[in-house]
Order: sequence, then C-alpha cells, then structure tokens
Amino acid sequence: MFDCYSIDNSNYALRPSLPFDEELYLSYWPVSGESEPNAVFKNHCSGIKLAPSSIFTHLKAPMLKRRSKEIMRHGMQASEEWLRSQDKPPQEADTRAFADALNGLGSAQAVEATLDQNIVDYAFRPFLSAKAFLWQDLLHRFSRVGGGGTRRRPEIGKAYADENTIGFALSHSPKDQKDSLKPFASFCWYYPDNDLCRRGNSFIYLNQYPVSKNSPTLRENVNDRLCELLATLLGIDGVALATEVVFYTFAILCSQVYLDEFEGALFTVNRADLRPRIPVVNDADTFMQIAELGRKVAELEKRDYIPQNLAGYDYDVFKALVPPDFKLSWTKGIQPFDEDNETITLTDGRTNIIIPCPLDVQRINISGYEVIKNAWMKFNSYDFTHCAFTSEDMEEFLNLVNKLLEYVELVGEIDIVMHDVIKGHHPLILPNCNDGSR
Repeated sequence: MFDCYSIDNSNYALRPSLPFDEELYLSYWPVSGESEPNAVFKNHCSGIKLAPSSIFTHLKAPMLKRRSKEIMRHGMQASEEWLRSQDKPPQEADTRAFADALNGLGSAQAVEATLDQNIVDYAFRPFLSAKAFLWQDLLHRFSRVGGGGTRRRPEIGKAYADENTIGFALSHSPKDQKDSLKPFASFCWYYPDNDLCRRGNSFIYLNQYPVSKNSPTLRENVNDRLCELLATLLGIDGVALATEVVFYTFAILCSQVYLDEFEGALFTVNRADLRPRIPVVNDADTFMQIAELGRKVAELEKRDYIPQNLAGYDYDVFKALVPPDFKLSWTKGIQPFDEDNETITLTDGRTNIIIPCPLDVQRINISGYEVIKNAWMKFNSYDFTHCAFTSEDMEEFLNLVNKLLEYVELVGEIDIVMHDVIKGHHPLILPNCNDGSR
C-alpha cells in the first residue's frame, strides 16, 4: 500500500508546509504583491545583471582598473590570463566588446577618466561589497552582446545616484535556495547585484524610487496610507520616514523568531500572493526600537564599518602570519571549518593559517550563500582576484568574523522584541482597517 500526498502549491513539496497562525499572519502587511493594494512598498525591481560579471567587477578598484586596461590593450590574451578560473569567464565576443569600447575613447587620459568616474561601490554578495565598472555606454553595448544577458536596471541607477537611497535585496523564492529556511534578505548600501540572492533574482526594495521610467525625480517608495498612519505615529515623513520603514522591515526579515514562527508561510517558491508579510506595530517606541536594530544590522554591511573585536583577536599576530605572495586557495569542495575546535583554515596549499571562528559564525547562511566559505573566501581567492592575499586582506577577514558575531548578537536582540510582537503584546496597524489599528 502507498500513502498519497497532494502537492503543496506554496513550495511544490510532497509534504505539507509547517502549520502557522494564518489569521495572525494575515493581519500583517505583505512586503509587495502585484495585486495587493496594501503592500508595504509600492515598487521593487531586480538587481543589476552583469553578464559576465567577472569582466565588470573586482574587490579592489586599482586591480579592476589595471585589468580593464590590459584587456583593452591585449584582448583575449589578457582576459584569459585574468579570468579563466572564473565561474563564467568572458567569451571572445564579450572581450572584444569590452576592449573596443575602451579603445574607442581615443586617449589614455579619456580611458583613465572613464574608469575613475564609473567604478563604484557594489553590493555583490551578502557581507561582501566589491567594485564595479558601471559605465552606462558599456552596459548598453553588453545588453546586445551574445544573448544580451546584461540588464542595466536604469531605475536602480537613478535611485542610487542619490546618496540618500538605501534598500535591501530579498529572495522571492527561499525554497530554491536551501533545503531549509534561512535568512533571505541582505542590505544594499550600494548598487545591488542581481545575484545577491542565489538561484533566482534578487528583488530590491528601496526607500525611494523614480516617479517614472524617464524621470530622474525620486519619490518615497512606501504605501501612501501606511505613510500617513506612520507619520502621525512617529512625527516624521518623506524620505526620512521611508528610510525607517526600510530598516524596520529589514530587521523583521532578519529575525530568527519570525522565520521560525512563519516558516510554513515563508518557505515558498516565487508567487506574488505569497510574499513575506510584515507586522507593523502601532507603538512609536517599539517601531523605532526595531528600526534602530535594523539600522545596526545594516551598518555591518558597510565597507568602512569597524566592528567591535568580539572574537578577541590579536590583529597584529594574525596579520604577521600571512607570508609574502600568499595566494588564497578556494574550491567548490573545500571545507575550511573545524567545527569541533571552532576554527577556520586559510591556505594556499603550502601554508595553513588557522584562525578561531565560532560555530555560530561558521553556519551563517544568507540568501543561499554560506557567507564565509562561498562568498568571502571564494571571491578573495587568487583564482578570482589574481593577486596575493595580504595582511590588509587578513584584517578584513578578521573584521568579517567580528561583524558576523555582532550580527548574531543583534538578531538575538531583534528576536526578543519580535517574540513580544508575535505574542500580541503590542498593538498593530492593520492593512485592511479604516482606522488602521487593532
């Protein structure tokens, strides 16, 4: 005899979703939805798609400039030397289009100026920013090369041209990223990449958004009715209010208590009617407490953020362990962690550098990426940077571990507040009520 199971349409699994309080969840605001008039955000879009991303990005601006000039001068020979070990190295047509565009500028001074003006900070992976060469003329050319995989996302360009623009990248398909629910949002202080979320587009939710396709003018990107209610509650409005809504929403999406409580609703495939729903508290102090915690988590993803030394590292000692010409090694099957001893090993195949790394940090997975192993280590390895790993890179790695320790602490603080929110200890602003409260 066989048991029969119907397919769960929310995740296409041959087992039912975990139970959750559906009535409570429906009292929350959907983050977005094509047919949902009560969504938190008015608009969202995909991140910038660079195809191939390897020719446009590098972790270090000087190396990006140097590589770009060498490809301009030597074409496929330089491209293969620099990029043959990438996941998707440029094809000959890509390399030719890149070189032709730079050579077409006519002078070394024009090339230098174009690189200087168009290399920008780029939100590349969770907890990993890069530098990207976002020259619009070049991106437009690449949108027509080969299969035309590059997508410029002009709305993103217009928004991030304003220094006040912030947002977060959200996966609409957490089920596609991992066999169990993990956090699926990361913050975007900088131009966001489409692969901030693994296996599927990263969808970007901003505090402000272009009013139209052809206009550079930005407007607040939060539901008008929700803005009105929150402006009365908080005493702020405009972009300042929309910014707090972004931090508030991001904090909730980071909460492990929230993820656990509503896993049955959140662990889904991409459907407009199944976007995450956000509880909006009708209490100014609690709202701002959550928003401030969201801001603190977001700050961890800034390039220049200096974390507390929670791991107790002696930075000078570990920096001194990096030998000259150390070429950090990474492969898909690499296992750098020792869970029993709570350490991580950085190696070039000859020298092993063993560093304390708490288990909680080793296991952090955001938007489908193991943050240390499959984001930071991968893109800092020699195969991807084509340059030696230095003592300054070691300092960045130690900072990353300390940032992730702060992340664990801050998520714990968010969880304490979210427990009370879910248990009904704070009144809510409801999405379908005239007076907006419960």
